[in-house]
Amino acid sequence: MEKLKPLITLLIFIFLVACSHKNMLRQTGDKELTVQLADISSPAVAGDLSFAARIIPDREKFGTSLKRSKENLLYRMDSCFYLQKGAVKVYSQLTQTVANGLSVSFDYLVTFDIDHFDEQKWNFIYLDKYLNKKKYTIKLTD
Repeated sequence: MEKLKPLITLLIFIFLVACSHKNMLRQTGDKELTVQLADISSPAVAGDLSFAARIIPDREKFGTSLKRSKENLLYRMDSCFYLQKGAVKVYSQLTQTVANGLSVSFDYLVTFDIDHFDEQKWNFIYLDKYLNKKKYTIKLTD
């Protein structure tokens, strides 16, 4: 038992650090669609904001329309992601589909170029254009 104490202490420490990490997953959605977001920005690059975004449509709701919209969800997402502060919108500089091997979700690398970014004032927006035409907002602060 004495040999396990350092290991248990280390695991608790790792758990606490992981829970307090800035890159925590944020999520919003409804019964039709779930949007998940993680900040993966590099602190070494000023003005560069990068996010990992995942769109998870409800397969029962969008069964056949999901098959028809798949090409759009893979290749035409450029103007679907933006940051908004009041009336100001900043569209992504790069929206890249990330192959995840899953047929139930769509992953994206979304990058913005904003100098003097203050996350207190900005929201991440996903404006769906291909499935339900709804707007999903994720606050970038707790």
